[in-house]
Amino acid sequence: MDGVTPKDSDASSTHPNEQPFEVLDLDVGRKGIPKALLRVTKKKSGSSGTSHLLKHAQKTCSARHLNLAAGQTQLKIKEESDGSTSLAIKEKQKKVIFDQEVSRRKLVRMVVIHEYPLSIVDHMGFRSFVKSLNDNFKMISRNTLKSDVLKMYNNQRSSLKALLENSEGRVAITTDMCTASNQKK
Repeated sequence: MDGVTPKDSDASSTHPNEQPFEVLDLDVGRKGIPKALLRVTKKKSGSSGTSHLLKHAQKTCSARHLNLAAGQTQLKIKEESDGSTSLAIKEKQKKVIFDQEVSRRKLVRMVVIHEYPLSIVDHMGFRSFVKSLNDNFKMISRNTLKSDVLKMYNNQRSSLKALLENSEGRVAITTDMCTASNQKK
């Protein structure tokens, strides 16, 4: 071959896709094409793969750096037990502190706003639904709900009374009474 010897080919290549090798034998093959028998001396460094993307995602792209728009999700790299990796949707870690009293007030407010019957707390479907939302919520009885509704009414009444007493203007309350066509006049 034109001046190529095994000693000349021993040097490491500078191109990242080429592997360092050792030339074992040089020969001229059919049709005069030179051929060489090579032995790889070092393993490939892995610099041409995508491991740099994995390292970047783990170190730099955490949730605190990303402001996701509504409807967007973030992917995370999940390592399997066999050493392989896969992508999974990253769960949002929201710290929720459960408060029984806050939940009770919300239940009372819901019953009052939507005019649900007080017996809703006895319905099996409603109890099952509430338990699926938060297992820690202690369901109240119909009588407890009634007393909570009355407490809420009295609180609202006293705050409205204080507001009206402290206002400098006058308040006029007008009512109208109508009868249905099927009732006697």
